Amino acid sequence: MSAVKLAKWCIFTVPINEDYLANPNTPRDWHCQKARAGRGALGDLAAHVVNMAHFLDGNIDEVSGDMMTVIKQRPDLKNSSQLRDVENEDQASALLRFANDAHGVIETSRIACSSKMGLTYVVAGTKGSIRYTQEHMAELELYIHDKPARHQGFKTILTGPAHPDYAAFCISAGHSIGFNDQKTPEVRDLINGIAADDRMWTDFAEGLQVSKVLEAIALSAAEGPIPS
Repeated sequence: MSAVKLAKWCIFTVPINEDYLANPNTPRDWHCQKARAGRGALGDLAAHVVNMAHFLDGNIDEVSGDMMTVIKQRPDLKNSSQLRDVENEDQASALLRFANDAHGVIETSRIACSSKMGLTYVVAGTKGSIRYTQEHMAELELYIHDKPARHQGFKTILTGPAHPDYAAFCISAGHSIGFNDQKTPEVRDLINGIAADDRMWTDFAEGLQVSKVLEAIALSAAEGPIPS
């Protein structure tokens, strides 16, 4: 991130929306049960975003959150004629304040129609921005604010052998690698970490920190909004 000279970070914006429970007739499974899943979209999806935020921009100091269960009941998994309560949130959002004083906004939904892997992040700094969308995972958009106004805009960078881990899969740029391909470097790093007794990241300490942020968002949401 520092190599592209975004200068001081201003805002980190990340939606992670999917539609795997958008159909209200989809039966209530374990995702909707608090005893088995805990949180809903916040725990299932936003956990990845918080982890990503920590990696890209450091620790999160303060949050302000909101959560909502839109589809209150779903058919029973074994008896579709019976409706069962949905016990956790369908969607959530939060404002973040990072330790470096950057501002962040995250949103997550499991009922956002049309979103299949709707993870997008935008990092905006005082001298440029980066934008990435998981559904187009071979592309990274870069904006550097040093051009004349008539030439300003994002440019698309296609992943290739010059980027970490890509060359092991393909010698040509733009051919891209898949979601499952990414698991190979993950397993490599795990094995190397164990063999060398090195600290690996993400680790259990990071998992705990992510959980603390999610619980803080849920607590903020439970306390309710301030009337305007």
